[in-house]
Amino acid sequence: MLSGEVEVDETFIGGKARNMHIAVKKRRITGTGGKDKAKVMGMVERGGKVRTMVIETRKKHELQANVREHVQAGSALYSDELRSYNGLEGDYAHQVINHAVKYVDGNIHTNSMENYWSL
Repeated sequence: MLSGEVEVDETFIGGKARNMHIAVKKRRITGTGGKDKAKVMGMVERGGKVRTMVIETRKKHELQANVREHVQAGSALYSDELRSYNGLEGDYAHQVINHAVKYVDGNIHTNSMENYWSL
């Protein structure tokens, strides 16, 4: 179980259209955004372990079930404002960062997980 300060985030994994040959792009890209890409959820214990898992949806029941399975109750939990994380306050010290306003507010950020995705 991850514990202490834990960041959670999700991303879409798949090739960028601008890097594909025109024939491949026409065959593989059938929509916009995350369509045709794998959805992946990640959790990182600050200064510790990382857990990632492929998810079916970004809906509340699936994301919260994964958090409860992998993060020890009572831990400090940091996420972005995705509404699927609402309701975790009872089991965790859950704090949220609004990326439309800022990326860091003191100790509240998801930069470790964002950095993991960039690698």
